[in-house]
Amino acid sequence: MLVFQIETCLYCAVLTASCCFASNYFTFLKIPAIVFMCVYAVFWMLVVHIIVMLSVFSLRSRPTAGVFMDSVVADVSQGFAVVASILWVSLLSGMYLHLPYITATPGGESSASAVALAVVLGFFVVVPFLALISTYMAVPDGATNSLLINGSTLGAASLLFLVFVSFGSTGFTRCYLFGGGANNSLFIFLVVIYWGLLFGVEIADEFWDPLELWGGAQAVEGTVQAPRGFLAKVQSLNVSVRISYCRIVGCLLDIMIVATSIAFSNSDIHGTTGLFILFITLVHIPLVVMLEFATPEKSTPVAVVLPKAEPFTPPGSKPGGSASGSRIPNMHAFPFNAAASSGINSRVTPTLPRQRRGLSTESDLFY
Repeated sequence: MLVFQIETCLYCAVLTASCCFASNYFTFLKIPAIVFMCVYAVFWMLVVHIIVMLSVFSLRSRPTAGVFMDSVVADVSQGFAVVASILWVSLLSGMYLHLPYITATPGGESSASAVALAVVLGFFVVVPFLALISTYMAVPDGATNSLLINGSTLGAASLLFLVFVSFGSTGFTRCYLFGGGANNSLFIFLVVIYWGLLFGVEIADEFWDPLELWGGAQAVEGTVQAPRGFLAKVQSLNVSVRISYCRIVGCLLDIMIVATSIAFSNSDIHGTTGLFILFITLVHIPLVVMLEFATPEKSTPVAVVLPKAEPFTPPGSKPGGSASGSRIPNMHAFPFNAAASSGINSRVTPTLPRQRRGLSTESDLFY
């Protein structure tokens, strides 16, 4: 993991320096503002990420033999991987959404910057790739991690959507409608407040166990009016339905953040805003209503060693010798040839059907 962190730092430094050098000396490339918004954000976020990682490794016990005992390192790395991936998606979506103020250079159009955007997009994809590898390397053995079905991912995507749309659709700090100092201060205040609320929701979800409604030993009676047949089926399937009220609050907060971008954008982007609100709502469903299926414990087969059977010794005979006229009948495989077995009484054999005696019903031959 240390090697991948060093590679990420070197790659981000080279990518940032190359973009700055090209913008100053290769003006024909026409690098748009969205590139520097993403590259600078990743660079400074990586600096903070490395400082936090060094603090984690210094204050906590080190992993033994390269195996992480808890998921603290994975949780710290996950934040950088999530935001780096969202910024890469923002670069990609900027080529298709109508965001002229950040996807075009001064005096030009967005199409003139498509080549530079495509080049940076191709080189930038390595950063979230290395971050994802580092994150999943830090996941403990037997644990799981999800980057998409995650409340912090959706919150970060909603907040970045607000920022990119506000700066790219109307040129928030340059547009005549929002160019005043009061509007700029209000926008910065909203972004800071939204970030604090998102952080508070994640803290509450981490330390407040969601209410368990159905299944388990403490099912809420009288609060949930559900048919008895349904509850019986749920309990027979060993399914525990858990509803997280923190994630409901997080869903409403994300919708509010995305909806705020309507006030700071042109009408041609409002359709995309509605689709993003629908996407946020649908992805929150598995976070709000969680189904936990009880799986039976794994049973380990135990080999039972039976004592070795002693040879049959009739009474009055010596051990190891054979008794005349007394022996265990020879057990033949199916079909059983009764006539060939000397252990069956000769007085009983003639009374059995032909099939039981081992005789064919068509001829007198044995099987």
